[in-house]
Amino acid sequence: DMLQKKSDTELSEMKEMDNVLLFTLKFYTLLICIAFWKKPTIMPFIGCRMIRISLEHGVSLDSVVGLVMYAGVLCQQSKLPNIREACRIGKVAMSMLKRFVNSSDILPRVNFCYYGFTAVHVLPLQVCSANLRKGFEVGMSAGDSATDAFYNSIHLIRISLLSGENLPGLLEETDYHLEAMTRLRNKVSMPYLLAYRETIAMLIDKGESTGAKQNYGELEEKIESNAVYAQRHKETLSVNRALQSFWLGYTQRCHHYAKKSLEMQLLGRHNKLVILFYGECDC
Repeated sequence: DMLQKKSDTELSEMKEMDNVLLFTLKFYTLLICIAFWKKPTIMPFIGCRMIRISLEHGVSLDSVVGLVMYAGVLCQQSKLPNIREACRIGKVAMSMLKRFVNSSDILPRVNFCYYGFTAVHVLPLQVCSANLRKGFEVGMSAGDSATDAFYNSIHLIRISLLSGENLPGLLEETDYHLEAMTRLRNKVSMPYLLAYRETIAMLIDKGESTGAKQNYGELEEKIESNAVYAQRHKETLSVNRALQSFWLGYTQRCHHYAKKSLEMQLLGRHNKLVILFYGECDC
């Protein structure tokens, strides 16, 4: 409600925060990132707390993170009217970046959240994928932002696939990201990217000559060790199975995986729209 009463101009021109509460917001930023993997249901409450502090005491780079993440959560969990408001909040938050000299420090994090969860509802997918690619590149060049860079990777490949990019070129780009993840021993994002890689390979030649270059079987133990992580991975696999089945002409299989995906509690809003679209097209 506090945000709805503020115009875009009022939000974007809020004063900057003094040093007293900067560390408090940094703590909340870390907390909301942990909540994403451990307890997603508390993310809106953390986001609300960050926004209240920012509205009362001024904005910082972490305020931008809080606003963008809050917008992303709204898009994931809300109905259409709230999605419109979430897109407005996210857009205003991204416009605040230019106020801060060191905005590149958080660019990988806000890019994957905004262009991966929010902007996909209002901007062309090609625009979203271009900004996700930028988020990946900035994160990799920063060194300490590799994890956020790889979150951009997941959304980049997913959205590029949905937007109709050239499949052989997309497969090559996916392998580049997977090789970077392997080199830096980042196993958090790899299972999701592998699911989309499988779909790309299946659509090219059913994986006959485009199979994965190495064995990633050791990731299974890591996936099953975290309930939220495992559930999100199952959702990603199910969505990809539905996409594969649709394009390969397996109608009943497509309906099976579409129904299975829609029953999943953590299915994201955009994935739900994609599945509903493909499910209806395959009737």
